[in-house]
Amino acid sequence: MDLSNAYVLTSNEISRLELKAVKLFVEEIEKRTGIRLKIVHEWPTDERPIVLVGSESSISKFLKPYADLLNRIEKPGNEGYRIYVDAGKEMVFIIGVDQRGVLYGIGKALRKLYLRKNSVEIDEKLCISSTPRYT
Repeated sequence: MDLSNAYVLTSNEISRLELKAVKLFVEEIEKRTGIRLKIVHEWPTDERPIVLVGSESSISKFLKPYADLLNRIEKPGNEGYRIYVDAGKEMVFIIGVDQRGVLYGIGKALRKLYLRKNSVEIDEKLCISSTPRYT
């Protein structure tokens, strides 16, 4: 799935650690591709792909319509995360159980992205639930 013109959607009520992780995500993509994804705090009105990022508690208002979908993915433990790509809705979910889970999820998502000059892509079948062995 092409994310070259995606929005990064997150709450404006996220913690400082989460905000730092989201900015790191955008900066690393820009460093490798030349593309700077726009961070937004409300649902965009145009039809671009969305990367929804944050802890379960901080982005709960955005997750409500997707509760059934996300319940099908194993819920991780402390400091864990879920990454799920919904190609039909053109959405990528990077959801941490807590703020450290967000950081770990973003790190994993960056490793799973296909980053080339002027191109950001992700596998349409990507579905990960992970908990660190040691907290």
